Amino acid sequence: MRQRRTSVRVDRLQGTGAIVIDLASIVLAVMTIVIRAVGTYEALLLLLLARPMWDFVRVLREMGGPDDKTSRGK
Repeated sequence: MRQRRTSVRVDRLQGTGAIVIDLASIVLAVMTIVIRAVGTYEALLLLLLARPMWDFVRVLREMGGPDDKTSRGK
């Protein structure tokens, strides 16, 4: 809802990636609680870090300006 209010554009790939990361985080959190293993907890922490990094890469890409594919090879 916040994205609609502020007119933030999210393409299909960006939205799908965010949903996949969020769902994987939920599954891994449940596994961490059930298994009680340190390795799954560490994997959960890395996955929780992946979500803001996914958005940060998008911001960096937008700050870079428009992608002009015709001038790359010159």
